Amino acid sequence: AQQLSDKQSSMRCGSFASYAASAELLTGTSRKTATPPLGIGDTVRCDQATQHCDPSSVLDEVLARLEVEKVRAERAEAAHRAALEGYRHGTRDKYSKKYRTKGLPGLSRYLTTFKRGDYVDIVADSSVQKGLPYSFYHGRTGIVFNVNRNALGVEMTKIIGNRQLRKRIHVRIEHVRKSRCAESFLRRVKENDQKKRDARLQGKSIVCKRVPQGPKEMKIVKAVSHLFQQQC
Repeated sequence: AQQLSDKQSSMRCGSFASYAASAELLTGTSRKTATPPLGIGDTVRCDQATQHCDPSSVLDEVLARLEVEKVRAERAEAAHRAALEGYRHGTRDKYSKKYRTKGLPGLSRYLTTFKRGDYVDIVADSSVQKGLPYSFYHGRTGIVFNVNRNALGVEMTKIIGNRQLRKRIHVRIEHVRKSRCAESFLRRVKENDQKKRDARLQGKSIVCKRVPQGPKEMKIVKAVSHLFQQQC
């Protein structure tokens, strides 16, 4: 009752504000009379000549109604959120194409040769809806494990919490491009093979293992005496 009478009380905020503004809580002699059901906006009058309403019971009823309204609002919000979680939700910018690259892909995309063991990048092409991968796999790199007529089987790693799962999906070739992640490795392999052949012809042994760069060599810095003035 004291909280309802205080204008700065938190009980007068939210959905209860419209009800608390029209409520009158008075004290009087108790009379055992059943109180009629209250509606939002109804005035609660407690008079000795008519009936007596316990302030605690009225407050409990109001809090119960507020709890029901809160649950109803949460369910409505959850239903609205579930309606927005479609297969392509949140891909307005992710699937958008760059300037002058809109439209269907060219023939070179279909004439590319893929083999098992190749590294490929999954880049979803929004102009082709068939075989479109889920948005999580957009921009991921994987290894080809299967080659079909119109699609490729790609295997990749997906991190979930503290686990690493091997995921296998089939994607149409419109959404797959050859990856350049292994170019430097293959180039280094060819260079090492050539170095080994040259060393074998010269009768020498060579080590192609990469060694991390160690500390720099020692240097001695000497000062020229006539460039400095002695300060006392």
